[in-house]
Amino acid sequence: MHQTVEQLAQMVSARGMDWLQRKILALPEACVPDHPDMPGLATAARVAPILSGFRGRISPLEVIVKRRVSSDMVRQAAQRCLDGARDYPTLQLFQAGNFMTPHDPLWQLACQALADDGGIPLACRLGADRKDRLESVAELALTRPYRNLTSDQVTAYAQIVAQIYELGMGRPRLSDKRSITKIYDTLRQMADWGMQERCTTSVAWTAFCLRLIDPDHDITEAAAELMQHQRSDGSFPARLVNDDQPQEFTDAAFPTLLAILALHSALYRRWRGPIPGPAHGRPLHTAAKSAAEDVIQQLGQDHPTLEQAVVLGRATGRDWIGRLGASHWILTPCQSSRIASLCFRDPISARHVRNRISLHDVPDLNDVGQAEVSWLQGKPVVISTPLPEALMAMWSRAAAADDVEAFMYFTRLAAHFHGRPLPRVIHRMSHRIANAAMNPAADAPLEQKIAHIQRLNLMAQIFEPFEQLAAAA
Repeated sequence: MHQTVEQLAQMVSARGMDWLQRKILALPEACVPDHPDMPGLATAARVAPILSGFRGRISPLEVIVKRRVSSDMVRQAAQRCLDGARDYPTLQLFQAGNFMTPHDPLWQLACQALADDGGIPLACRLGADRKDRLESVAELALTRPYRNLTSDQVTAYAQIVAQIYELGMGRPRLSDKRSITKIYDTLRQMADWGMQERCTTSVAWTAFCLRLIDPDHDITEAAAELMQHQRSDGSFPARLVNDDQPQEFTDAAFPTLLAILALHSALYRRWRGPIPGPAHGRPLHTAAKSAAEDVIQQLGQDHPTLEQAVVLGRATGRDWIGRLGASHWILTPCQSSRIASLCFRDPISARHVRNRISLHDVPDLNDVGQAEVSWLQGKPVVISTPLPEALMAMWSRAAAADDVEAFMYFTRLAAHFHGRPLPRVIHRMSHRIANAAMNPAADAPLEQKIAHIQRLNLMAQIFEPFEQLAAAA
């Protein structure tokens, strides 16, 4: 753009920021999910870090938004996603977690749940997909022909483009080198449609995405069209028509945010800020450790029971049995089988038990119990067969029936077999159980919290096995 146009764009963008600041600061400090202005606030929380990335320093909008949107609000949105909520404000607040709470285990679990949910917009699934499994789906959606365009179609298309470009932080890995040309041509078509229909969001979205594909693409016409229709209060209208009436945040938040986003892409061209590190963590392992640390703090100077010490030791990797101050305990058969089930296939906690407790054979055990006791004693245990179909079917039925006890029993049995791809119903149930385990009641008894930690330990073993991490490395 010409230098004069750039100066005007900076002034117009600053006026829009000022309007957003006044409207956002007028909102309650603790905005409830069903507040009528929550969609606009959630969108601002989503857009603000993108503006900071293009500016190369924190954007005034991000400073403003953080006064009304906290990491706790993003965490609560992630929790609602795990509970099944799919409304627009919740999804927008959740996506803000990519910048605000990327290492929160609850948020990472919500990513897994949303990435596998075919009932939500593809752009949201792409934003939640930590393993880049949906790139081919996105490429197919972006390269098919579009006719009889609507504003919603343009918005959905542009959001997918923005996601495959990581909002400006990266470039897509597409299977066909001609796909970029097809996407570029479709965006040009949508940009022309947006100008003809006088649709602010379509003009802004397509201008932003064209700059993502080609930072040298000239969007002077689109920027000029947006700027000349800014209203005197600093907001942008939903349609590019002459009208100077002041607007409310509910009506003008979305077009104003997108117009400013498009102007930033024209002013700064490329992403200049720091790029957030990838959040490919192990949320179940992290949640188990965090919950164990909370219980340890609650215990204070009190000693845990032997079972509690085993559970805490497995979650934290520390020798809590040694802190009990006793050695060479002799357990009853019932205690031995119980401790063995808590330690099965975890070498660290098993070593802690072997160092402190005298282990003996336990008679009259079934195959499951015998394998667990043998593992604890250090005897060879062969795990060679894949997960049986019958067990998979019973496990899935327990998940579909929301039967927590049966689900966890079959999860324990699954640890005795080699892993295999699991159906979504099992993953969804594991997310619900993990959500409850991460958010126990404030007055929950200690035994209940320990039970939650053991559930997280067991699910972490099944759903986040170390073998997969080693293979990925």
